Amino acid sequence: MLPAHAASSAETIDTLLASDTPPPGVVFDIDEWDYDDLEWAIPLVRSYVDRLRARFTDLDIVVVSHGEEEFSLMKYAEPDFGALHQQVEALVADKVPVYVCAGHAVMSGYSENDFVDYVVKVPAGVETVAEYRQRGFVYIPVLHP
Repeated sequence: MLPAHAASSAETIDTLLASDTPPPGVVFDIDEWDYDDLEWAIPLVRSYVDRLRARFTDLDIVVVSHGEEEFSLMKYAEPDFGALHQQVEALVADKVPVYVCAGHAVMSGYSENDFVDYVVKVPAGVETVAEYRQRGFVYIPVLHP
């Protein structure tokens, strides 16, 4: 059993990897307020995904981005964030859906259609995280190392 609040994302990953059985899934929660924060967060998540999938091949893993950082996944941002977009596409291709908060986008003057097509647009990122937690997914906030 994991503590309600692990000291760090890395410690939570280590605890999961030490377990004999996988959890129902893992939900990575990215909620940062700098436009370019996915440039460090997605590679960090990728490293966690690789470690988890090496141990538990079929583990369900999702990523939810619902802060200012999600705007780097908009179509207009692709020229400035090309490498990031490729990394997110690679996660999605590896069956790790990446959710973005359309509600936050609309409140900021954008449309959900402004996001790239390979991310999943949801009305509220917080609710999406909560739904996965209710399904037994381990909650891992993605914090800057």
